[in-house]
Amino acid sequence: MKITIHIVFLNVILFFAYCALTISYCFSQGVWTQKASFPGSPRGDAFSFSIGNNGYLALGSNSNSWFNDVWKYDALGNSWTQKQNFGGTRWQGVFFTIGTKGYMGTGQDASSTLYNDLWEYDPLSDSWTQKANLPTAGRFFAAGFAVGGKGYIGTGLHGTSVYYHDLWEYDTLANSWTQKANFPPGGRLAAVGLSIGTEGYIGMGKDTLGDCVGDFWEYDPSSDSWTQKINYPGGTREEIDGAHFIIGNYGYMGTGFTYIGSSWFYYNDFWRYNPANDTWLQIPNLPATVRAGASNFSINNKGYIGLGFIVSTVTALNDLWEYDTTSVGVNEINLENSISVFPNPSTGKFTVQSQSVKITSLEIYNVLGEMVYSKQATRTQENEIDISSEPEGVYFVRARTSEGVVSKKILVVK
Repeated sequence: MKITIHIVFLNVILFFAYCALTISYCFSQGVWTQKASFPGSPRGDAFSFSIGNNGYLALGSNSNSWFNDVWKYDALGNSWTQKQNFGGTRWQGVFFTIGTKGYMGTGQDASSTLYNDLWEYDPLSDSWTQKANLPTAGRFFAAGFAVGGKGYIGTGLHGTSVYYHDLWEYDTLANSWTQKANFPPGGRLAAVGLSIGTEGYIGMGKDTLGDCVGDFWEYDPSSDSWTQKINYPGGTREEIDGAHFIIGNYGYMGTGFTYIGSSWFYYNDFWRYNPANDTWLQIPNLPATVRAGASNFSINNKGYIGLGFIVSTVTALNDLWEYDTTSVGVNEINLENSISVFPNPSTGKFTVQSQSVKITSLEIYNVLGEMVYSKQATRTQENEIDISSEPEGVYFVRARTSEGVVSKKILVVK
């Protein structure tokens, strides 16, 4: 009972800390624009991927009906065209792109049958070809990504209690699967999976205790190893899995929901992850209703998010939004680079310094997402922090500034 009370109380603290950080931001980043609505039935947890100048959206459900239709979105013409139907219904599965082909697999159908299959879509012939099955039992709410011409599927749930923490690599040339290093935190469902450059990432979702989590992990295919990165600064989050896209060397993700105690909270926020320095930067919120189970694709350095569910009412959506970074200028770059933390590593005593923007408040979190330190900044440019009473390990510095929020990582070694 004491453990349960502590966890609930901690989550409440984190929620209000998050709210405090998201009250008011000044953005200098890109712009959201509403595009042509999806012409099929509104739905969530669909499969989506991009090939060339086109995005593809397939299957999904509105919780009452399950669909087998496939649609192509032409970004240049801002128009939708229906393509050849898939051979069955499906939702809550994995999707990724390798070369000029789209792939989707796993998930469950209208009868709750779980799948371990993989299908390849060829846009030239508008046809689906079944590939080698994932060599495990079926699963849904898995995570997937593609790196270096290989596809990856991992985590997910089988039934109601079998949480997967495995990772499998798919070789398109050999049409075969190879098991890779397990996801270190353990079983996970409804996590986000994406790739940036030569690395893959899995994070957030729901753990084996049924709790929403906010951790974020990088997978290096060359060494078959995982490294924990700085936590998602939006707090714990579930069903953020479809609401992400890649533009250049950055990953963008947001929306989803979490629960604290017996209360549910839903979001339309969005954050940009920079793998070069392991930092997050908040971008403008999605200017639409809060949602989970959204779909995504990236086309010509623009990101697209749409559809999904209003979870509180189980209402399916059919809107589509484009995020354009062409208006991003030196202000965003300066904001991310303006905050420095030193020395790093440190013994627990370190300085958070700003080169140009005003620091208004600081919070420090451990890898469990527990806030171990907070203060209103007494000096707008340079603040001394002392967490030397905390154990050794990785900590995350969240600095609220006059221009937005920046997250940094520091290693404490004694």
